[in-house]
Amino acid sequence: MRWLSIASFQLQPSELAKIFTILLVAYMLSRKQGRKLRLIQDVVPICLVFMLPVLFIIKQPDFGTALVFVGVLLSMLWMGNIRLRYMLIFLGGVILIIGAIVWLYYADNALLSKVIKPHQMARIQTFLDPASDPGKSWHVKNAMLAISSGR
Repeated sequence: MRWLSIASFQLQPSELAKIFTILLVAYMLSRKQGRKLRLIQDVVPICLVFMLPVLFIIKQPDFGTALVFVGVLLSMLWMGNIRLRYMLIFLGGVILIIGAIVWLYYADNALLSKVIKPHQMARIQTFLDPASDPGKSWHVKNAMLAISSGR
């Protein structure tokens, strides 16, 4: 369920989950008082707190919001004084996943289309090859134009 309607007010439960998850993890990090985060005692519990809402969000499916949660997790871990080695491991994992998706897109498109939903496949295709569907790549083309012109 992506939207809740209460009278004339609508909201996404994932937005409430973001706020409560951030507040809970902020509380967990504040108890560390700036000390380095330990992997088992600190980082794993924080990742588990983030994993619960992410699993529900992926089930919807809303992969974009799940990616926002990953970005917030990495940001909070960095601000919480995670060891550089652990952060590099997390970032390496994220890069490997993105690299695997890009590789599958070019090497075995049929396999990738079995793993992800059609609308997700269309978004990946529009991002990697904006010329493939000019009607759906308006944002990508304008972003490239803005960056190239320095706006």
